[in-house]
Amino acid sequence: REPVLIVFIGEKGEGHQNGVSAVAFSSSGSILYSAGVDRNVIEWDLSSGEPLLCVFIFPFLSLFCL
Repeated sequence: REPVLIVFIGEKGEGHQNGVSAVAFSSSGSILYSAGVDRNVIEWDLSSGEPLLCVFIFPFLSLFCL
Protein backbone atom coordinates (compact mmCIF):
# COMPACT_ATOMS: atom_id res chain seq x y z
CA ARG A 1 0.00 0.00 0.00
CA GLU A 2 1.31 3.44 -0.93
CA PRO A 3 1.77 5.98 1.89
CA VAL A 4 -0.83 8.75 1.94
CA LEU A 5 -0.18 12.37 2.84
CA ILE A 6 -3.21 14.45 3.75
CA VAL A 7 -2.78 18.22 4.04
CA PHE A 8 -5.35 20.57 5.58
CA ILE A 9 -5.13 24.33 5.10
CA GLY A 10 -6.67 25.90 8.16
CA GLU A 11 -7.11 28.87 10.42
CA LYS A 12 -4.02 30.99 10.97
CA GLY A 13 -4.37 30.76 14.74
CA GLU A 14 -1.83 31.93 17.27
CA GLY A 15 1.02 29.54 16.58
CA HIS A 16 2.02 26.02 17.54
CA GLN A 17 0.22 24.20 20.33
CA ASN A 18 3.40 22.33 21.35
CA GLY A 19 7.10 22.66 20.65
CA VAL A 20 8.69 23.70 17.35
CA SER A 21 10.80 20.99 15.75
CA ALA A 22 12.20 22.76 12.64
CA VAL A 23 12.46 26.23 11.11
CA ALA A 24 13.48 27.56 7.69
CA PHE A 25 13.72 31.04 6.16
CA SER A 26 12.61 32.10 2.69
CA SER A 27 15.36 33.11 0.28
CA SER A 28 14.33 36.76 0.73
CA GLY A 29 14.59 36.43 4.52
CA SER A 30 11.15 37.96 5.03
CA ILE A 31 9.24 34.72 5.71
CA LEU A 32 9.86 32.08 8.38
CA TYR A 33 8.44 28.57 8.16
CA SER A 34 8.09 26.58 11.37
CA ALA A 35 7.17 22.93 11.80
CA GLY A 36 5.73 21.84 15.10
CA VAL A 37 5.20 18.72 17.13
CA ASP A 38 1.49 19.52 16.64
CA ARG A 39 1.96 18.57 12.91
CA ASN A 40 1.38 22.14 11.72
CA VAL A 41 3.62 24.02 9.32
CA ILE A 42 3.15 27.76 9.76
CA GLU A 43 4.28 30.51 7.40
CA TRP A 44 5.21 33.67 9.35
CA ASP A 45 5.61 37.24 8.12
CA LEU A 46 8.75 38.40 9.93
CA SER A 47 8.01 42.11 9.49
CA SER A 48 4.71 41.86 11.39
CA GLY A 49 5.28 38.66 13.38
CA GLU A 50 1.88 37.42 12.21
CA PRO A 51 1.14 33.95 10.85
CA LEU A 52 0.18 34.01 7.16
CA LEU A 53 -0.78 30.37 6.57
CA CYS A 54 -1.17 27.21 8.62
CA VAL A 55 -0.96 23.74 7.06
CA PHE A 56 -1.83 20.60 9.05
CA ILE A 57 0.09 17.49 7.97
CA PHE A 58 -1.58 14.11 8.55
CA PRO A 59 -0.86 11.22 9.34
CA PHE A 60 2.74 11.90 10.37
CA LEU A 61 3.48 12.07 14.09
CA SER A 62 5.60 15.21 13.83
CA LEU A 63 7.94 17.04 11.44
CA PHE A 64 11.66 17.37 12.11
CA CYS A 65 12.90 19.05 8.92
CA LEU A 66 11.66 21.47 6.28
